[in-house]
Amino acid sequence: MEDLTTELVNFTWSRQGQSLLHQFTSNGMNSELQLCKPDWSEGDTITCYASYSGIQTQSSILLPSQNASEK
Repeated sequence: MEDLTTELVNFTWSRQGQSLLHQFTSNGMNSELQLCKPDWSEGDTITCYASYSGIQTQSSILLPSQNASEK
């Protein structure tokens, strides 16, 4: 998202399609979510949604399984 008034950008986060109620920080055009291990499981998909004037974009991260990181 470029050339937007940053006060009007709304960020939300979800895990496996369910809204996350955890604390996240947003400043300018960025948002950051911090999760502790008890708050997620291997293989979960975490998605950040950014919306502005009815336009929505998203980016997802697939959390790797422990077996995949050992290979």
